[in-house]
Amino acid sequence: MIQFLTFLIIGLGGIVVGYYFAVRRKTRDAVDKRSVEKEENLRKVREYAAGREEVTNNEIEKLLNISDATATRYLDELEREGVLKQIGRTGRFVRYRIL
Repeated sequence: MIQFLTFLIIGLGGIVVGYYFAVRRKTRDAVDKRSVEKEENLRKVREYAAGREEVTNNEIEKLLNISDATATRYLDELEREGVLKQIGRTGRFVRYRIL
């Protein structure tokens, strides 16, 4: 009986540890995929902006088929990198000029 309980405890422990590592790897792979997607989208925004004097949030939303908030984050990140400069403060009057 003690051997059976020992085997059962070790087996359950193995299942729990295996599950933990499977979930951890899946999460890491998902994060890596999102990072690659983000970098690809930022590259597309840079290329799109290079051919224009100014870009807007709405143009980026349509270009990448992303939400308003995501487009804003991408444009803000490019602004922090020194690629773009925000013109205007809020709403539909905000544009981003290429530096």
